[in-house]
Amino acid sequence: MNKKGIFTAVLAIFTLVIFTFAYYKIVFAPKTNYREVIGQNQVKLYESYIDGEKIALYIDESAKQAAYSAILDLAGNGGYSKDVLSDCGNVVGYNIWYINGKECYPKNLKDRLSKNFVEELDKYLANYEVILFNDENIKGLRDFFNIHVDDGDKIEIYGKSREKYIFGVKTPEEYKIKYEMNPDFKQEINYNFGDYNELKIIMAEPIRLCKSAECFNRVIDKKNYDWEIVDRDEYVLFKVNTKKKIFNDDVVVKFAIRTNP
Repeated sequence: MNKKGIFTAVLAIFTLVIFTFAYYKIVFAPKTNYREVIGQNQVKLYESYIDGEKIALYIDESAKQAAYSAILDLAGNGGYSKDVLSDCGNVVGYNIWYINGKECYPKNLKDRLSKNFVEELDKYLANYEVILFNDENIKGLRDFFNIHVDDGDKIEIYGKSREKYIFGVKTPEEYKIKYEMNPDFKQEINYNFGDYNELKIIMAEPIRLCKSAECFNRVIDKKNYDWEIVDRDEYVLFKVNTKKKIFNDDVVVKFAIRTNP
């Protein structure tokens, strides 16, 4: 066989090998099913949407419970935040509203309610975590809101998220899909701060006249509230049921006074 014949045979064999390899890659190699990928993306995006709605619902319910607790705690502390005492002091857990001529009635009630609310909301949100898309780091919800309180006929508490929550979907082909949400909330509570001002007015004359629980029980006009008044050493302690309810609990304002020198 001459050299030309040998070369032709080798070329034919080489060509056959190339075509065989190409055929194998085309027929047997894994294929990308783009319809399947798109379907997976839709499912994952829907799952992200559901996750977002779960978070929104959890935040809303947490805000509701936190609002109830914050209002009840504010009343139980005589209109003061948990960690802020009256300038007149505190006796056995009762903030003092009046002591020997010095008035320390609660002020800035919206700010104090807001502080109580944030502390209560933190308890619910501290352990709730989500995965953010941008850096895939786990980030808690507790520091995500600016809180604003309005007081009119009702107390309204607004929570505005400082940034968006972004949920990510990655496909096998590294396509990326984002679902964004602002988990803001608003809570309306059928209560206002009017009781604090009314109690201040009611107490004005009895404080001038009385030095003991017996006298206060006799002099105070009790038609609007249920009063529990007791002596405690040189102080008089007041527990006033406003006859208003937050959820199933009575709003009870507690405070103390001292008129003895």
